[in-house]
Amino acid sequence: MRKPPPEFKRAEDTTMSSFADLVTSLMAFFVLIVSISTMNQRKIEYIQESIQEEVLKKEFEKPFTTLEDKIKEIIDSKNLQKDVFVESDNTGINITFSSGILYKSGSADLQNSMTPFLEEMSKMIREMKYEDILIEVEGHTDDVPIRTIKFPSNWELSASRATNVVRFFMRQGIKKGKLKASGFADSRPKVPNIVDGRPNRKNRAANRRVKVSVRRNDYRNMPKSS
Repeated sequence: MRKPPPEFKRAEDTTMSSFADLVTSLMAFFVLIVSISTMNQRKIEYIQESIQEEVLKKEFEKPFTTLEDKIKEIIDSKNLQKDVFVESDNTGINITFSSGILYKSGSADLQNSMTPFLEEMSKMIREMKYEDILIEVEGHTDDVPIRTIKFPSNWELSASRATNVVRFFMRQGIKKGKLKASGFADSRPKVPNIVDGRPNRKNRAANRRVKVSVRRNDYRNMPKSS
C-alpha cells in the first residue's frame, strides 16, 4: 500500500491534536463541577472571581467573603468579640451570638441594645448578590430546665428565640422565603454541660446561643447579573 501524502498526515495529526485538547478541556470542566460539590464557599467565590476577571474582564465581588469581613468589622468596632463570633464553612458563614447579649434570662424578647447590629446585618444580607440564599436561625439552650406558662420547656424557649430573630429580619425587608427558624433546646451543646459529674457554668453559658447561618440554598446558585 502506498503511504499517504504528507499533507494528509499533517491534517490527521492536527485533527487528533484538536480532539485531544477538546477531551482534556471537557475532562477538566467536569472535574471542576464535581469538585465544587465539596469545596467551601470561599473557594467557589475565588473561582468565580478568576473566571469573571480573567475571561470576562469584569470585576467580581465575593458576596460571602465580603459579608464575613464586614460583620467582623462591626464586631470589632462595637467590642463584641466575647459575645458574637463569625466563621465560614463549606456553604456560607455562621454568626453565633451568646444568648445573654440578645435576651434576658428566661426571655425570648430581643434586647434593644442589639437592634443596631441586627439592622446592619440585615442590610448587608439584603444587598448580597445571590438570587437564592437561606438564612437559618437556630436557638440553643443549656440543660437547665425551664417551666413557665409561656415556655413549658427549653424547646419552646429556643424556638421562640429563633423565631423572634427571623421576625426581626422580616421587618427589615428580608423575604420570608429566605428565612428558617429552628429550636434545638439543649440537644446540640457545643461543649459538655456537665464536667467530671458537676455542672460547668462556663460551658453552660457557651451552650446558650443563637446561630445565624447565611448560605446558598443549593450549589446551583449563581450571582445576580449586573
